[in-house]
Amino acid sequence: MGENIRLTVLSRSAAEGRGRMLLNPGDGDPCTVFVTGIAGNNYLCGKCGVTLLSQIPNLTFMNSALRCNKCGRFNNGFKPAKYPSKPTLLDEVEQLARPIERYSPIERPQPSPRDQVLDRLHQEFIGQWAEAQGQRPRKLMG
Repeated sequence: MGENIRLTVLSRSAAEGRGRMLLNPGDGDPCTVFVTGIAGNNYLCGKCGVTLLSQIPNLTFMNSALRCNKCGRFNNGFKPAKYPSKPTLLDEVEQLARPIERYSPIERPQPSPRDQVLDRLHQEFIGQWAEAQGQRPRKLMG
């Protein structure tokens, strides 16, 4: 038996630009498998993890979007997920628990003597630059 490999989850807009593959199971039929082969890997829904393609040697569903009957998400039929864990999708971010930790304020370091030297050098440079620029009109005459 092959490996269980998650597929990449697609957004609805990305799925609309592809050939969508939908299963229409009968009443009470929890069928989620699109194709069953004879030997190979199992390809799982990238969100909920149910099997969409069973025992397929190579993932060859080019430009396709497979809709999972369990969670309703579209999966890329040609690209395995980059990470093996379940993704957090953008529309689910608001449902995540917010961290309760409070961060202590960052302590500002004390100014060093070098800071004063740099400030003096900067002021000297600005003065030299202003002298080199000469008098410039504040308003251009037309």
